[in-house]
Amino acid sequence: MVYLFFVLASLLCTQTEALATQLKEKTDFQYLLLAHFWPTTSCVFFRNEGEDCYVSPVVKGWTIHGLWPSIAGTEKPDYCNDSMKFNYNEIKSLSSRLAVNWPSFEMGAPNTSLWEHEWTKHGTCAYSLPILKGELKYFNGTMNLHEKLNITKYLEDSGIVPSNEAMYLPQDIFNAVKKGVGKVPDITCLYEKKTQRHHLEQVWLCYNKQLQPIDCPEVSATKRLSSTLYFESVAEQEAAAPLNSYFQECPKSGKVYYKPLPNSQ
Repeated sequence: MVYLFFVLASLLCTQTEALATQLKEKTDFQYLLLAHFWPTTSCVFFRNEGEDCYVSPVVKGWTIHGLWPSIAGTEKPDYCNDSMKFNYNEIKSLSSRLAVNWPSFEMGAPNTSLWEHEWTKHGTCAYSLPILKGELKYFNGTMNLHEKLNITKYLEDSGIVPSNEAMYLPQDIFNAVKKGVGKVPDITCLYEKKTQRHHLEQVWLCYNKQLQPIDCPEVSATKRLSSTLYFESVAEQEAAAPLNSYFQECPKSGKVYYKPLPNSQ
């Protein structure tokens, strides 16, 4: 009986250690990627999909896509703990800030659909950092980073302003953001099927585990070519990023649109 007890105890310890090792492997990451949407281009995405889009009048500029624990050369980690179910009540106190900084643009879908997705896929992986541990810290911490930035101004300072007519070189957009932030960003574009034009879609900025800005790895190294939106749209072949690039799905030559917000026209 004593022998059986020790055998069972040993097996339990082994299983516990194995689970702990698996969890550590899933939640290990090198840096955090803060992704920002340009809302007007999010509407281009929905038009591409034959769906409707809505941008609330409270949205005045760039908004948050998500904060992603990342490992260069992979799309991991993600979906780190299925037991951490999203609970809106935990972040209800942030609702007014979330509506401005982290809205969903899918017509008819609640904002909580984006927040739930970002928490389930990425927030559960950031849980290993005390500063981002739990829904409240993850969403509040992400918005704190976002609110310290002014991507609109960084672009404006370089003469890049929303326009229905003007178009801009992706390299100029990259240089403007890099100058404003002081670190190397990644720039993503979106191809509009109907007009066969490209649009500035996202700006990605990177942080270390102390939430200090760092240079982003090259897009080609992160292999995030299927992560244009959280809906994971398919990249247009003709707009694929070149190797060793800080651009994703932007045209190899030519300019992109940066159109005004729907509620500002």
